[in-house]
Amino acid sequence: MKLLMKFGFILSFLALAYPVLAQNSSDSATAVPSTLGDVSKLESSEDQQDSLSLANAAMPKELDGLGSLKRDLVAYFPLNDTSMGGLSWSSVPIAVTATKEVEIKQDDGRTFADFTTKGAKMVLDPPMQLGDSYTLVAWVQTPTAQNDGNIWHGSGPGCFLMIKANALNCVLKDDTRGVFAETKTPLDGWYHMAITYDGNVTQCFLNGTPLDSIKGSASNDLATIGSCPSPQYYPWARAAGINEMFIFSRCLTADEIKQVMVFSKPVASGQTNSTSSPKPDAPVPNAPDAHPFGK
Repeated sequence: MKLLMKFGFILSFLALAYPVLAQNSSDSATAVPSTLGDVSKLESSEDQQDSLSLANAAMPKELDGLGSLKRDLVAYFPLNDTSMGGLSWSSVPIAVTATKEVEIKQDDGRTFADFTTKGAKMVLDPPMQLGDSYTLVAWVQTPTAQNDGNIWHGSGPGCFLMIKANALNCVLKDDTRGVFAETKTPLDGWYHMAITYDGNVTQCFLNGTPLDSIKGSASNDLATIGSCPSPQYYPWARAAGINEMFIFSRCLTADEIKQVMVFSKPVASGQTNSTSSPKPDAPVPNAPDAHPFGK
């Protein structure tokens, strides 16, 4: 009898205590917040995870030379290493990876990413949104593979800059082709190239010199560097070397682009940047929008 009474007492105690224990258990389960969030969808590799973490890092001291332009800098890609997709710093989370075909090379004072091998590219996954206006800047090696150098590409058909044997082209997001300039003489060497979009027109700059502008934008996002994101978009078109790439959140002026060019130019002796534009052709009399290369 005493045993039964003790057993009944224990059962009664547990019955009374269970709601409190259950509540405490529930509270402890919900008290630990998730630290992954949407970022977990982007982490498909260690490089991507590392590149995402750069959004919380302080801007490198080496970028102080940009002066006030630092306020508008979104991302900096030295492209001197394939880890983290060549990315050094970003103000927003960007997941970037390099395909195994990308090679790191050196040439007269610069270390750069080479995209000559088929399949070589830097991939931004998901593509980076560029906003209503932007500027893409980099030093680019010419000539490119098969004279079809796809420098920057969006997630659709749009290509921000295509370097041909005798022209600098683009493909807008509606698949419209545009020509920034015909160079007459093939480009040979390293050139500073920039693409700006002001919300209305896209313009190309070669060594700080503005070329023709084209109404419209190539893309609202940047998906790949050095080649196209999908075999359906110009798979043969690949860059040669690219380094010192910057993305800005607004349309820079010609003087500001020249400032970036001077800041990012290698200073080692023997460097071969082509900082003087190719010899201009004779301008066409009364030609609208004439530029140093003729058309």
